[in-house]
Amino acid sequence: MGRYLLRRLLQMPFGLAVVGSLAFLLIHLAPGGPVTALSGEYATAELRQEIERRYGLDRPLAERYLAWAGAVLSGDLGRSYLHKAPVADVILERLPATLSIVLPAAFLSLLLGGAIGLLATRAPGAPRNMLAPVLALMGHMMPTFWIAQGLVLLFALKLGWFPVQGLDDPRAIRPELGDRLRHLVLPVTALAIHQLAMMALILRAALQAEVARPYMVTALAKGLDFPRARRRHALVNALHPVLAVMGGRIGATFVGAIAVEIVFALPGLGRLIVSAAINRDHPLVLGIALAVCAAAMLGNLLTDLMMNRFDPRMAIDRDETSHAA
Repeated sequence: MGRYLLRRLLQMPFGLAVVGSLAFLLIHLAPGGPVTALSGEYATAELRQEIERRYGLDRPLAERYLAWAGAVLSGDLGRSYLHKAPVADVILERLPATLSIVLPAAFLSLLLGGAIGLLATRAPGAPRNMLAPVLALMGHMMPTFWIAQGLVLLFALKLGWFPVQGLDDPRAIRPELGDRLRHLVLPVTALAIHQLAMMALILRAALQAEVARPYMVTALAKGLDFPRARRRHALVNALHPVLAVMGGRIGATFVGAIAVEIVFALPGLGRLIVSAAINRDHPLVLGIALAVCAAAMLGNLLTDLMMNRFDPRMAIDRDETSHAA
């Protein structure tokens, strides 16, 4: 396990280098640039040249790439054009708002989606209840942006149960925990529904295949009732594909958070990268891309370790033993 973990951690810088290089080339080769955003549409040629010289935009692309890559290797993500602050500080300032909806949404999707998928699984030969799968499929097909807008229209505007936007009441002198939780209910729900639906569909499909296997027939023949056999035996084996898919969707969760943050006006990384892209804030866009990529890689690594914990057939230790032999 130790050698496997070390090998995966050593592979991460190479993946970040590939993602960062592609993002750098795509951003700098795209039409437009930060000069217009910094100087204004009607700036003089002298002002534009001064801005290019100050930010190093007049240098060749290869030279700018080498300078950026060298700075990243030293731990410096650059300085934001728009915020006039280090990129790392800007990201860390907005990160808590994003994590406050991403982490609860991930927990709810695993908990509720797992419960729905478990309860929707029927014994072989038993009549199947298609209501839960159909509802889960509808939840998965609906874009997160639509779900967020629907929650706002129903629970915020019509019923008035929850606030519409923001993290806190702007009229409050000091933010309160209860008020913060009320502001997070709708964003977390909107982000969780899509992931919850996928979790339920994948787990149900995996469980439906497992309950037809011989070991389940043996467990039932020994007198164990179906719900208990499904939970004790089939669920453990069905977690392998579920964890694999959910671990690979960490990046998609951050993408969904962008739409949620825009709808609910949350000051997180989603709105930050949108404003950075509009204003051609290249260092900030690249910094957020690297941060999300690193989070996805760490999530995939954690998923692999969990899969090895729940399913010893992954045989990470056995792979190391074979290499050593």
